[in-house]
Amino acid sequence: MKDQITQDEYFAGEEQREEYRRFRDLMDGLSEEERALLYEKYVFRLSYAEMAERHQCTEEAMRMRVYRLRKRSIQTVKTKQEDGI
Repeated sequence: MKDQITQDEYFAGEEQREEYRRFRDLMDGLSEEERALLYEKYVFRLSYAEMAERHQCTEEAMRMRVYRLRKRSIQTVKTKQEDGI
């Protein structure tokens, strides 16, 4: 019995493939540091305090960096949707 599905099986539906493509495009448009911040916060679920310590800044500065990055990313997605990309 097969315990895991492949990436192709997961993204078998057209809608899922398109959503994954948009996500990859967004991530590819970010710098390495920006991608790291998003992964730390939303994949590894680090606290702002933990992230601030890793990046040698204050917790408030880290909150603002993540907030601005998220806001810019959302705007990029909206703009691409409006442009039909």
